[in-house]
Formats: sequence, C-alpha cells, structure tokens
Amino acid sequence: MSRLWSRCEARFVRLDTFVRAAHIGIMNTPSTKPSPDASQIHRLKRPPTAILTLLLLIAGVEMLLSLAETFGYGSLRIFCFAKLAFNSAYLTGTPPLYEAQPWVMFFSHALLHIGSVHMLGNLLTLYLLWYLMPWMYISDFVVVFWVGALGGALGFLWLAPPGSLMTGASGAVAGLAAVWGLYEMFLVQKGHILSIRPKWTAVLMGLVTLGLLLRLDQQLGMAWQTHLGGALAGAGFGAGLIMRAIQEG
Repeated sequence: MSRLWSRCEARFVRLDTFVRAAHIGIMNTPSTKPSPDASQIHRLKRPPTAILTLLLLIAGVEMLLSLAETFGYGSLRIFCFAKLAFNSAYLTGTPPLYEAQPWVMFFSHALLHIGSVHMLGNLLTLYLLWYLMPWMYISDFVVVFWVGALGGALGFLWLAPPGSLMTGASGAVAGLAAVWGLYEMFLVQKGHILSIRPKWTAVLMGLVTLGLLLRLDQQLGMAWQTHLGGALAGAGFGAGLIMRAIQEG
C-alpha cells in the first residue's frame, strides 16, 4: 500500500512540475513557424492610419463643437445632437428629423460627446486598448469599435427610460475593453491551462475604477446601459477573434 502511495505521489509531483512549467512558459516546444519581426511584435507609439483617423475624427468633432461654443455658437452642438445623437424617441413613435436617422444614430452617437472631459476619457482609453492588444488586426479593432457602439445603443434602447438621449463612444470602448479583458485574463497555455495575468488584471481594474469615478460626475451623463450593451456585444463578437489569435499563436 505504501509503494502504491509513493508511486501516485511521484506522478503527482511530476504532473505538478509540468503544470507549473507550462504556466510560466519554461517548457517551450520547438516551432517550425518563422519568428516574426520585432516590428510585428511591438506596436509603434503612433497608431496606424485607420485607428489614428478614428481618434482624430472623435477629437475633431468635439474640438469643433467646443470652439463653436467659445465663439457664441452653442446652437451647433444642439443641432448636432438633434441630428446624430441616439434618441430612443425616434424608435417609439416620434417622427425623425430625416429618413435615415433611426438607423444612422445607432453609430453616429459614438462621434459626439457632452464635453471635452467626456471625449478625452474615451479617447485615452481607446489609445490604451489599442496599445495593449498587439495581437489584434487593425481592421478587427475598427470593426469591434462599431460593433460595441451598436451594442451600446441597443442596450440603451432596451434598458434606459423611453425617450432618453445618449452620446459618446462609451459603448465602443466597453466592447473593446471586453475583448481585451477576456484575452488577457483567460489565456490558453500549453496543456490547455487557463492562466490569469495579475499585471494586466490590475490595469483592467484601474480602468474600471476610472469609469466608476467618472460615473460620479453627473455632468458627463454616462449611461451604464450603454457600457453593458457595448461590453456584451464586444465580448460576443470578440470571442471568435480571440480564438483565431490563439490558433495563430
């Protein structure tokens, strides 16, 4: 009986050693794939054209509206909000201002913000998420952005009071954050081991904390319905992207 127990214990020790080695990446198996260039592994500090265009578009809209308010043309923001902000009233009987508005507003709201603080918070988070996801194709990043915006609008439509108004890229940001969070917190390692990386988890918690602090500022008018809808849409769409990235190594 003691010999049997000793054999089982020895096998358990070997298995535990294998698991620990696989977890920290010591057990590296030779690969036939060519090693990628350093430029493909590490991102440049300046975003590529597609993402930079998206960031500049969001910043440019807010800068234009802020300058207009500074020079006494505050009605321009009201006009843009009426035309491009998400307004659930247009889906519940109120006639839209133009024919395509009930469809356009599902995406155009992501380009508008209540103020510069609201815009800068989303813009900074977008840049950080791009920098933290070097495995993600640029086209996929842009697609998830708009999928998150659509999911945020749907979440706001279903959960917010009827006739509510919503602007901002918060849903799009939440969608990208959900994709990044899933990838960073649950990585398939050798032996199909799920690993949690505390460093990135801490960064994620920091972003969540920042969102909660900003939520306390009622002037920003941040809607939890938009964040929830965007996160769910991003997680659902991004699951396939994550599996593809893992398979590609």
